[in-house]
Amino acid sequence: MKVTSDLFIFILDDPPEEIELQVLSSTSAATCKAPSQDAGAEEDLSDSGAGPSAGSTSLGASSVGSKVCVADEAPPIPLEEGRGLVESLFDIKNKRVHSHYTCRFNNCSSISHTESQRMKTLTDKFKHDWLFEKTVSFDLHVGVWWLVFVEGEGMYCLLCRKHKQVNQQNKSDKFVVLPSIRLRKAAVTDHGGCDTHTRSWETESQQRRGSIIHRELEKKRSTHFTAVHKAFGCAYFLARENVANRKFLPLINFLEDVGVPDVKYFEHRSQGSIREVFLTIGETIQKTVIERIKRSGVFGVLVDDVTDAAALEQMITFVQFVDTEENKAAVAFLGTKDVLESHESANAEALLDNFTELLDTCGLELSNIHGLCSDGASVMLGARNGFAARLKRLPGCGKVLAFHCVCHKLALACCDTSADLKAIKGVEEVLLSVWKWLSYSPKRTAAFVKAQLAIKGMDGAKSPAAQQSVCRKLKRACHTRWLSFDAAVKTVYDDFWAVLQTLSAFESCPVATGLLKKMKCPKFLGIIIILKNVLPHLAELSTKFQTSTLNFAQVQPAIDDAKDKLQNITQSNIVCKELKADLHPQHGQFRHTGIVLKGDVEGQVAGLVHKYTDALCENIDRRFAGSLPVMSALSIFDPEALPTPQSPLFSSYGSDKVDVLAAHFFEESQEQQNELRAEWGKFKYDLHTNLKSQLQSDTLTGSATQWCLERIIALKTSYGHVFPLLVHIAKVALVLPLSNAWPERGASKVKLIKNRLRTRLGGDMLNALLCMSINGPPVNSPESRSMLTSAVETWFAQKKRHGSKKLAEDRKNQQRVQRAIAKLRQLYAPPHPEEEAPTHPEEEARMDQDQESQAADEEVEINHLRVLEREDAASVAKAIMGETPPDSESDSDSDDYETMY
Repeated sequence: MKVTSDLFIFILDDPPEEIELQVLSSTSAATCKAPSQDAGAEEDLSDSGAGPSAGSTSLGASSVGSKVCVADEAPPIPLEEGRGLVESLFDIKNKRVHSHYTCRFNNCSSISHTESQRMKTLTDKFKHDWLFEKTVSFDLHVGVWWLVFVEGEGMYCLLCRKHKQVNQQNKSDKFVVLPSIRLRKAAVTDHGGCDTHTRSWETESQQRRGSIIHRELEKKRSTHFTAVHKAFGCAYFLARENVANRKFLPLINFLEDVGVPDVKYFEHRSQGSIREVFLTIGETIQKTVIERIKRSGVFGVLVDDVTDAAALEQMITFVQFVDTEENKAAVAFLGTKDVLESHESANAEALLDNFTELLDTCGLELSNIHGLCSDGASVMLGARNGFAARLKRLPGCGKVLAFHCVCHKLALACCDTSADLKAIKGVEEVLLSVWKWLSYSPKRTAAFVKAQLAIKGMDGAKSPAAQQSVCRKLKRACHTRWLSFDAAVKTVYDDFWAVLQTLSAFESCPVATGLLKKMKCPKFLGIIIILKNVLPHLAELSTKFQTSTLNFAQVQPAIDDAKDKLQNITQSNIVCKELKADLHPQHGQFRHTGIVLKGDVEGQVAGLVHKYTDALCENIDRRFAGSLPVMSALSIFDPEALPTPQSPLFSSYGSDKVDVLAAHFFEESQEQQNELRAEWGKFKYDLHTNLKSQLQSDTLTGSATQWCLERIIALKTSYGHVFPLLVHIAKVALVLPLSNAWPERGASKVKLIKNRLRTRLGGDMLNALLCMSINGPPVNSPESRSMLTSAVETWFAQKKRHGSKKLAEDRKNQQRVQRAIAKLRQLYAPPHPEEEAPTHPEEEARMDQDQESQAADEEVEINHLRVLEREDAASVAKAIMGETPPDSESDSDSDDYETMY
């Protein structure tokens, strides 16, 4: 086949949804030879398998003006599509129609006996086998078996009849309107190569290409919501992993390149749209959190301030509330505010203004705040003009209980003890100096690693993995990092010999010489052993205080346990025993250091142990002594402290504490105070009979008081009617925040997200990223998928976007189906009067108003249904499903595509 053309259209051999059209221009003219009409040409075509000519290099179809030549054979159309085409163009109900599609479907292999008798008188007779000969009745260009034979009439062309093509010269409509009665194979092949048939398959080919684009647009439209949902998932993944927002488009492009379905249909790739994606996800999560807080009714707040990488003073706020689904206390991030955005300094007034503005934005009431926890700074907990004092002076906030964070109290107690004992303070300074001396020099760090390997007999270990498994780095000793001091002492003790060897290797360094002189003595080692035994108990106590929802009932038992362990260290004399064992001249692990234990040193170390543990206990008691009377009064919810009803103390048990609670929570109502006392008198019996017996059978994960409070909240449905005031107090007791650990974690998260490479993050984006990182559910969890679906719907509803019309159409179709079904029931199955349910007057008025607003649409639908009622049930069903008649003006989707794309 010789082909030279002005325009080549290459159709790649891909699935329909992946077809790409490439247009290349050429300057040469083109001619297209029709298939040969003689028998020899027919045999050549049959032998070659109807494939492209040997000299053809085209990959697809070429056209000159209106003519197109196809080098590759088009795939046959499906049987159902061909049969439907025949049925739409011929009267198969009243006539016997033979075609490749209908005969294959009906297993027909010959014409009828009546038609055979009729054709006996004719010279040329129709052969049924022509319908299945590929070289006779199959069009290679479009993959259609075009020959149709109608008994009693003649032969037709399926393509020419579909596109109503006639001969341009003599206007003959044979094979189209009039049948061809020249029943010869040559007549069939002649028509297959004529200009009329060529125009038919050209038109069909153009429509096929248009249908491919149509299907591509349909898929793009149908999968738009899925594509946006996957893009939202990518944004959520980046936020959860603290990856920069600018990596969103590279991630989308990468997923598109590796073939993730439907991602390529996400078109909202402008910077404004991407920003709205992140903000919408954050707002969706924050909305869910706010709804949970509102269902709780009461809550406590945890407030702290932090300076971010852009040197902005950020006030970060968390909320502790009762999760009504789990009936337990929960903590969630609420928001951040730039304190200096509208104020000149970060004083208490500025913090309070920003705090109240944040609560107003979230729709939370100030009167529902019952607890406040902060780090103890004067700007927060100042007695007169601090943040807490100003908050209590606001209307409805007089009952707020302000707490100094227990973690900060413990850290301050430890700092006070170290400051009072110069020996302990000197050791801390030496540890910090050693860490700096090693960390600031790669050469010294490498020498420290070699010393560790030599001591442990692994001089030949060259791989980094082997070195990491054996060697340790020193930790920085810092009181502001609550758990770092314990880790620093532990690493120095474990590698004490290696540290001394490293210092001695740098004799020319005066800093190393001075540190070696201070460390190479028995007293220094004794103090290290003291800290090694004492600090783990303080670190354990700090870890307990850093739990997500610390309850007031857990504080005092944890403090008493830590104090008992500290006193045990003194009584057991374990420090002196370990010091003797470590410096034993034959078996001690530090016998090679050259340190010799003298008698007076052992006595000094033993006296220092007593001073250090006693000072710690005194400072802890002093820092935690100022407990509020209300906190002490809440101990009435401890079932284990309740005496038996037979005891004479039972009748008066808790009366004085209930008076304190009544005066605090119901100061303005004497009636409610009396009701609380009456409820307590009844609740004591229930506490002994029911709750105390359940406590003995349940496994405790916390204190008995916490278990009792959570049990009361879980049974609030029954207890709420009998003891409403006690249930309210129990809920308040669960939301009182005692530890400021969550704001400290939030401050770390702020510095992790808004680092020195992302200093231009705005306040709204920072809030959204913090909501996703702290409050968001895990990626790929059912909760995250549900949240992302809600976020996508919100994003589409914010303003008119590509794809929002589809959502509106889906909702409209659902309403249309419901209305159509209701009207069909009225038309075909009207209810009997005695079966009709009574309707409330207000509901009836609302239904009448809705019917009036939709009267025009319903009238059109009912008229259409009544017309279809005369036809068949299938048409009625189609009308219910929202389909329109083929001749309807709304059958065209061109307007929809112009609006969508």
